[in-house]
Amino acid sequence: MTAPSHPTIGLVLPTMGSGANVEAIDAAAEAATRVGWTDVWVPDHLLVEQAAADPHGTILDPIVALAHVAARYPDLRVGTAVVLVPLRNSVILAKQLATLDLVSGGRLQVGVGSGWSAVEFANVGPPAQFQERGAYLDEAIALWRHLWSGTTAPFHGRFHELEDYAFAPLPGRGARIPIWIGGQSPPAVRRAARIGDGHLASKTTPSELAARREILAREAEAAGRPMPRIAVRLALDASKPIDPRDAVKRISEYGQAGAEQVVISFGTTDSESVVAAVERLAAALWRP
Repeated sequence: MTAPSHPTIGLVLPTMGSGANVEAIDAAAEAATRVGWTDVWVPDHLLVEQAAADPHGTILDPIVALAHVAARYPDLRVGTAVVLVPLRNSVILAKQLATLDLVSGGRLQVGVGSGWSAVEFANVGPPAQFQERGAYLDEAIALWRHLWSGTTAPFHGRFHELEDYAFAPLPGRGARIPIWIGGQSPPAVRRAARIGDGHLASKTTPSELAARREILAREAEAAGRPMPRIAVRLALDASKPIDPRDAVKRISEYGQAGAEQVVISFGTTDSESVVAAVERLAAALWRP
């Protein structure tokens, strides 16, 4: 459990990378629960190119993996970090996410991204959607909130046309399932301010995050929306000795820069290594 002066801590579960297995996922989720961390998150890919196979080529489906974790660990919130929406059918994804939120008792957080691999888009199809992935993501979010609200009104978009449909059951929170916008590009930051509930940053220094927070605040005010929440992913390599004091310092710096949560990735699928890393970091966070 984190000390009150720090952001809350989340954990990226070891669902991606060589050797990914259910035992390691369970061990990591159990360790996170035991030390009082609040959230667990999983990444997403479908068919990356061979050059990106390490680590993105071996990966569990995020929706199925989170359903497993949500059922076994009722004290954890579960989230995608991030699901690559333009690679998927938005209506099917709306149903999967609504079901996951319903069966988890309202513990789902949806981190979304637009993707980065043109080859992956070509593998999944249609390839042309890679160039339109930002617009597709925007519309998918609007579509989800439309369907989750319970309305039966038509939906007219660039990629989706719904006239006569029924969508049930609804998630318990309706259209209020939190949607976190991942990425560090200017369009992703603007999207978080304009239509997101939160911004999930990655590959970002504390100083960069502080500057980005100002942009988020300015863009949200211009859109007449509240300031989105901010979380940041911090990659620590559990295959090497981790200095817990340095990690605590970095977490604190992210908190000072505006992060409400720091999501830790340890970069290993070895269950013993993940558990040991969680326990060392948790102990350091409580150390005076």
